Amino acid sequence: MYEEQPSRLPVQTFTWCQWHEGYTATGLMVGAIEQGSGPGMSVYACAPCRQEHDLRPWSETGL
Repeated sequence: MYEEQPSRLPVQTFTWCQWHEGYTATGLMVGAIEQGSGPGMSVYACAPCRQEHDLRPWSETGL
């Protein structure tokens, strides 16, 4: 009997760019907002906004 294999299509992930205020497929975390009480927030920017505003991905900051 033939068993159908699950689809291996790539999954596209979208994030919200805080600079141009829209969804993007090229978003990377560029900062974090920490709060004393309650959850903090990660800040994302798309590739064009990172270039325009000279933002570095969080993973490259060494923090």
